[in-house]
Amino acid sequence: MHARQLSLDPLVRDVIRREYTSRCMINARPTRTGIQSITEDHPCFTMKYLHEKPINTFTKDQFLYLYQSVKDGLMTMEYVIDMKNNPHTYADEIKRSYTRDEYSDNVLEWNKIRAMCIDLMLNKFLYPKFQRELEEILLDEARQYVIKQCSNCLNDWIKVAPFRLSNDENVTSISDAGVRVLSIAYSTDPDDVSYAVILSSEGQVMDFIRLPNLMLRDNYSTDNRIKKDKDFEAIRSFIKQRLPDVICIGKIIIFYVAK
Repeated sequence: MHARQLSLDPLVRDVIRREYTSRCMINARPTRTGIQSITEDHPCFTMKYLHEKPINTFTKDQFLYLYQSVKDGLMTMEYVIDMKNNPHTYADEIKRSYTRDEYSDNVLEWNKIRAMCIDLMLNKFLYPKFQRELEEILLDEARQYVIKQCSNCLNDWIKVAPFRLSNDENVTSISDAGVRVLSIAYSTDPDDVSYAVILSSEGQVMDFIRLPNLMLRDNYSTDNRIKKDKDFEAIRSFIKQRLPDVICIGKIIIFYVAK
């Protein structure tokens, strides 16, 4: 009851919250599944083993990746405020201020009860609450970073002016008088199907073809080479039929088709 009363005191909560935020550190290590799953290309590879990492050293979206790995069962994470090699804890500092420096039997017994109340107040009422608060703050900061990066990336995409033909003589489409774009979307996984799509000047899909064998490695077998050549021939025929003004491969390479 007394521990609960102490934990509800606004001044006590304010002081301990500030100390908890400034002292808090994180220990993390992979689970049995995480040891195998977190490889060099995983975002948490550099955070695979953390020992007493201060929370103010997390940058960008690091904590978001760590939190997601914990949810996925790849990592375990622990919040601590006391260093392992330091025999004096923050709870001991509070107890020294809350207990009486006397040596009678009654005082010693009361000091034990006071110390128990401090431990109960910290470990049951305040630390879990402050941990949730701090976790939400770290997550919000990481999410805001991701949102800002996405916003900047989107801004870089949309601030580019659309491609325009130099003169009306280049317009050769049989369906509209705008710019026609041929986009080829592919995956590095040979099991995924690639596509070539013709878009109108309004962004509407005019036509498309499937290219199931575009990413096959032709040096593996003659059959693969034949299948891949068929997809290349399909692309050539598609270009001759639709006469695009621009060809876009993936998201990066853009070049113009000479008429």
